[in-house]
Amino acid sequence: MHWHFGKPSVRIAVEAWLSGVAESSVVADGAERRLVRLPLASSPDLLVKLFRVDTARHPWRERIKRRLGASAAQREWRSLRGLHEAGLAVPEPLGRARLPSGDEVVVEEYVAGQNLHALLQQSGGARRALLVDLGNAVRRLHAAGFTHGDLHPGNIASGPHGPVLLDFQRARRFRIRSPRRSRDLGLLDYTLARLGVSRGDRLRLRKCALGLRETRTPKARRALRDVAEASRRAALRHQRNRTRRCTRAGQQQAAFRLEEGKGLRRPSLPEVELRALLAEHRAAVRAQDDRLLQSDERCRITSLQATVGRVVVKEVNQSDVRRRLADLLRGSPGRRAWRAGHGLAVRGIAAATPLAFLERRYLGLPQRSWSILESVGEISAADAEALSDLPPGSLSDALCGLLLRLHVAGVQHGDLKASNIRFARRGDRIEPCLVDLEGVRFPRRLSAKQRILELAQLNASLAEAVLPAGDREAALRRYSRRLPFGGGNAAARRRVIRLSLKRGHIWRGSDCPDASAE
Repeated sequence: MHWHFGKPSVRIAVEAWLSGVAESSVVADGAERRLVRLPLASSPDLLVKLFRVDTARHPWRERIKRRLGASAAQREWRSLRGLHEAGLAVPEPLGRARLPSGDEVVVEEYVAGQNLHALLQQSGGARRALLVDLGNAVRRLHAAGFTHGDLHPGNIASGPHGPVLLDFQRARRFRIRSPRRSRDLGLLDYTLARLGVSRGDRLRLRKCALGLRETRTPKARRALRDVAEASRRAALRHQRNRTRRCTRAGQQQAAFRLEEGKGLRRPSLPEVELRALLAEHRAAVRAQDDRLLQSDERCRITSLQATVGRVVVKEVNQSDVRRRLADLLRGSPGRRAWRAGHGLAVRGIAAATPLAFLERRYLGLPQRSWSILESVGEISAADAEALSDLPPGSLSDALCGLLLRLHVAGVQHGDLKASNIRFARRGDRIEPCLVDLEGVRFPRRLSAKQRILELAQLNASLAEAVLPAGDREAALRRYSRRLPFGGGNAAARRRVIRLSLKRGHIWRGSDCPDASAE
């Protein structure tokens, strides 16, 4: 073991831990890093960060990074020393070493306080004071010429004198006009928003972090807008990353292989039960009983009971060669529904939760796929009788809210008709939830043309008895105020009416004067 820096007492404690003779507790353990707490009798506890280095697969890459001082351990150590010497509230760096295996070790003071997740559960006044202190800590970090690079509540703890910033392997020095500061604050703002911190409290933190006493000046407004834009970009990065990663095996999903094919499943659905559900699905299709919801040449859907609750099994057979070739690029219907369900969940949009998918391929082309999703909502948006006793305007409000959540998040459903929206009753309220997720897409930008098309799809599938013309008009006005159309809202309205009538679906526009003019 080669020590680059460290007091004799620190070296003895770490070497005893490596030998297996010292008491320790694992704080976190991942593929790239392991964190261990070493209690000491005569001084504060130590936190040992073991950075795993893959010298077997990438020997030259790791050697070059170490020579350039760019390994994760070197970056962490360099930033910690610079910030500690500048007097900032960071853990004291106590040692750095390299093991014979090539793994690197950074030893620092253990911060025994709670992390920010727990502290945000305090009452309003205490929480606001905490966020002000955090803003001041971030301002001092930036004033020292550093950005954190991964500033989220998991990397912030409470010390004896206020918030302490942790985990500096992505920290960088920056120039005063660099956008790195806005990106730092934008990531923190987004993660706090996900934890339910109010906009006012987050604005207070932004002001403290930027050192603003007055927010009415053009310079202050521009700085706050930059952080808001960085927060929006951080949300998009996080959502795309989570959506992309859901199709790979990991902690949240497990790979499996059956006679029917292979795919992914949630840990809550054991493989044994998955086999049983598929067998029951086949039996329901053969028996043509009441468990069978739909059966045609391409698709078979059954509703079954599982330990996790009621589930829907959807089997799709792609017999058309063009569809198979398209699925080679975009994925089978089961894979697309799995990806869409996870992508909608991370964006906070209610949809049927995917429990598993599997697909069968021949020469690389998807032939057949199965998706298993939780059954949601007892009422369809196309069921006029079930919706007849709702308070006036509640259906249009629910549908408008769903459309706004979809389109503000940049999501295109692809087949947004009434039968693909289910409602759960909550007293006099109804909560919409999306089903039939195969066509859901997450484009980088949702155009006005795409939004109008989805508005027309939904409008055409709702009968006049379900949603009167006045409620449709009110919903469209509310939607247009939140998401205006570039060519004008009146022109967009006419376009929605024209496309709705062109679809020749349920709506005929009998109670809409403008529809008769088309």
